Amino acid sequence: MQFTNAKESAIATATEALTAMCIEFLDWFFTDHESGEVDLRLARLKISQAYWQALKYSWERTEPMEDLSLCNRFDLALTATGEVKLLEINAETPLLGAETVYQWNWYVDYRQNHQQSKYPLPSDAEQFNE
Repeated sequence: MQFTNAKESAIATATEALTAMCIEFLDWFFTDHESGEVDLRLARLKISQAYWQALKYSWERTEPMEDLSLCNRFDLALTATGEVKLLEINAETPLLGAETVYQWNWYVDYRQNHQQSKYPLPSDAEQFNE
């Protein structure tokens, strides 16, 4: 499947909006408007108290548009009407590097074993679809 320029633009716009929303949420989450609010939020998420200080420090030292963009992936779906829907966010996880390998293995397997299926990959498809 290849996206049109309009669909690619819609995905890019949605990704930028989602990134801004995530940063806004995290800034709210890690800001104590009243003493102890952040601790209550971390406790509600069942995060071990041993990690609280490191998490708080991580947000305080972060330049969101630089640091968060390094390991952040949105799984999006494009509806039949062209709407972009968020399925899942994967951020700051050690598996992001491994996912590249999984995607490559899927690509190789699909090229070798599924080209005669109802949904073959285009002959010029490659891993990065440039």
